[in-house]
Amino acid sequence: MKYIFGENGCPKYVNLKREYKKCNIEFVERGISRLKKPQEDRDNIDVVAFSILCENGMKSPVVVDDEIDI
Repeated sequence: MKYIFGENGCPKYVNLKREYKKCNIEFVERGISRLKKPQEDRDNIDVVAFSILCENGMKSPVVVDDEIDI
């Protein structure tokens, strides 16, 4: 399973979701605001995604594969 963090209306986010659906790749959508303003229900996927977001110069979308060693 993949987790995609992005903003509605972002062309890259929309295209990525479309491609995943076309290829039957299962994913869960999470808003990028979840990373910029941490939620009380933050989990390890969020922590990894925030790290990737920082590495990407705060640009979305961010994809996290839940098969990584968290």
